[in-house]
Amino acid sequence: MIKNYRYRIILNQFLFFFIFALGLFILLSPITLLPTNILLPETTLLITLILIIRSPDYVPFWLIFLT
Repeated sequence: MIKNYRYRIILNQFLFFFIFALGLFILLSPITLLPTNILLPETTLLITLILIIRSPDYVPFWLIFLT
């Protein structure tokens, strides 16, 4: 049971990192994939803070400093 919980935490941390990296890629790409009025860094920080409050185990501590 503990092994399944640890596996789920690692999987969710990987998914969070992937979503964060995808957001940075979209932000840095020269092609406009998003409307210009969306502020992606603030949105990423908001999602990170929501995940920290809801389930702090799923957010890697080293990724918090990247936002």
